[in-house]
Amino acid sequence: MRRKILQVILGLITKRIVKRYNPIIIAVTGSAGKTSTKDALAIFLERYFSVRKSPGNLNTEFGLPLVFIGAEKSGGKCILSWLKIIFSGIKKIVKEEKSYPKMIIVEMGADRPGDISYLTGLVKPQVSVLTLISDSPVHLGNYQNLDQLIQEKSEIIRPLNSDDYAVLNFDDPRVRALRKETKAKVIYYGFDEGADVRISNFSYRQEQGYLKGIVFAISYKEEKKVIYLPNCLGKPFAYAVAAALSCGIVFNLGLNRAADIFRDFEPEKGRLNLIDGRSGSLILDDTYNASPASVKSALETLSQLPAERRIAVLGDMKELGGNSQKAHREIGSLAAGIVDILIAVGQEAKEIRDEAVEMGLGVKNSYHFEDLETASETVKEIASAGDLILVKGSQSMRMEKIIEKAMKNPDRAGELLVRQETSWKKR
Repeated sequence: MRRKILQVILGLITKRIVKRYNPIIIAVTGSAGKTSTKDALAIFLERYFSVRKSPGNLNTEFGLPLVFIGAEKSGGKCILSWLKIIFSGIKKIVKEEKSYPKMIIVEMGADRPGDISYLTGLVKPQVSVLTLISDSPVHLGNYQNLDQLIQEKSEIIRPLNSDDYAVLNFDDPRVRALRKETKAKVIYYGFDEGADVRISNFSYRQEQGYLKGIVFAISYKEEKKVIYLPNCLGKPFAYAVAAALSCGIVFNLGLNRAADIFRDFEPEKGRLNLIDGRSGSLILDDTYNASPASVKSALETLSQLPAERRIAVLGDMKELGGNSQKAHREIGSLAAGIVDILIAVGQEAKEIRDEAVEMGLGVKNSYHFEDLETASETVKEIASAGDLILVKGSQSMRMEKIIEKAMKNPDRAGELLVRQETSWKKR
């Protein structure tokens, strides 16, 4: 009951704030790539507008209102903290805040049916971005089937009117087909021919044997721009930049405006970051969270990077419902053709290891452990110079603990790894 009352209060405050300040709202959803897309949007558009982006993962019925109120985090279980947030929101309604942002960029999560329609009911976007819809997305267990989830994701573009814009990933057939579900103008982005904003010539840059980011071209009509991201690895970041530039087109910002803006684009902690490992190895830290789509993308990135040996340390992917076994098996099949050594961690991840062995990965090069401690010790033992070690799993698996044991400078864990706050360390 208290949660429902709090939800109603936050919703009413949010609607009043939006009505008073009338910010341009850009909303992002998808099975993967939401945060990197949101970050790319912010780094580009803040050069031209007063922008606020949602911090962290504030993408629910309780989190999204906080973005409009201006709170950095939720009140948790503390009633006093929530009262302070509510008072801050009321204050913005009663007394105009001169510095309130002109544009707000938010993620919208779809944990269960009705989530996105509720959020767009609070704050109708003028621009909606849909990244991708994977075969086995997280939270699928809360839906009857994939079609119901697709219907839910499409709610981010259904409220748009003819003056609004839907920015859709052309490479995902499911997303591409949603064009018919909106009255808005549509801009497609992606690698495939047919995308309005097209990515091409993607490659990894190396200097003196060290990875120095990614390079790719972006084209739109007669314009073409080469983009260099020195701090990023993997195609997801090319997609994020393409989505950001697509939104830029909505606001009459041509590709020439991109210039060197994205050179400062850095992934957040736990999102395909390179970290020095023990014994001369390199760790590809993708421990923020995991879904089948994001694990497949991370494995693709691993396959394209230079290494003496490619090692994947993969934890359970949670919240997949009845699709869990199939999804983990698919990851195992993919990993078998990419990695030299596989370490699966967790009960569900055993399916990854078993499928990889069935697909030809040697038994001696594949491991399964129930606990992080044993997995960590194994990573430390086998790591050697030239190894590239991908570590990834769902948030609740706490895979960053493996990296902390395997990194060259564990004293920098607080600086480099995700979930290093005291509240997380106590869990």
